Amino acid sequence: MSRFFGRPKGQRVNSAGETLVDPADKMLIAQMREAGEKLSSQTRETTHYLTFDSQGAARQAAKLAAAQGFVAEVAAPRDGVDNWAVHAIHTILVGEDTISSARRVLAEIAEQTGGVYDGWDTYSDAAIAKIGHN
Repeated sequence: MSRFFGRPKGQRVNSAGETLVDPADKMLIAQMREAGEKLSSQTRETTHYLTFDSQGAARQAAKLAAAQGFVAEVAAPRDGVDNWAVHAIHTILVGEDTISSARRVLAEIAEQTGGVYDGWDTYSDAAIAKIGHN
């Protein structure tokens, strides 16, 4: 069983759709439930990813994400990655409502600041137990 759940790297989602639950989010949450994850009783640190062409845009998005209650970290481009990134972190009960709500807020922030919302990931119950992380 995987210790970590998340979208395949590079799968991008933007805020153009008005659906309440992104199909990829719904599928990932269903996979977590099928794997026996305690989604309704185990809070877990969840990280959302936003990407930007410039440091200034990333810093502005991080500031806006922090104002919405996320811990926001800016990451510079590194080997093989051309874009600046914002990691918006919060601890939640992962579910369709909480993920959709966070994604809507962060996709809007990304759009306002010239970036792209690039998905999310979180820890499995086994990883949380092993590292005491939540």
